[in-house]
Amino acid sequence: MNLIARLALPAASLLVAGAAQANCKPLLDALNKAVQQSRFGVYEVQSSEQALSGEPHVVIVGTVSYVRSGKEWERIEIGDLGGHWAHLRKELAGGELNCKTAGTGRYGGAPVTKLTVTRPKASEESSQIFIDQRSGLPVYEGTTDGGFAVVYGDAVKEPTVKK
Repeated sequence: MNLIARLALPAASLLVAGAAQANCKPLLDALNKAVQQSRFGVYEVQSSEQALSGEPHVVIVGTVSYVRSGKEWERIEIGDLGGHWAHLRKELAGGELNCKTAGTGRYGGAPVTKLTVTRPKASEESSQIFIDQRSGLPVYEGTTDGGFAVVYGDAVKEPTVKK
């Protein structure tokens, strides 16, 4: 499975939330903050305990996505993601996703709230999502097979694309 497809599956569960599920309100609030961020980087990790190193695998700056392909970066215009978010919220409202509080902990030295998001129609497929308690942003999403960490703000640099 290519990198974009591997990130799309966990990203779909990360981006899904809706008012129909009361337990998903913290996730919905986090996603509403995340969509307002103009710059973030996504790191593939094996587990939530893995320290981030190197460069991210995906960088979003405004309406442009940069995806790593080996040692090179590919630039892709992605436009407004709002329509995609609306579709995923509708999925949750249709009962296709459930959220459950999974406690609190620390991630990257910061206090986080943990949620478990389950897709009942997908053989109980679930993922854990960590929401930073200070910023209110989702910072980690993963399954037993690994996941990804998200870093926001000016620390995320726009990659150089070879022409």
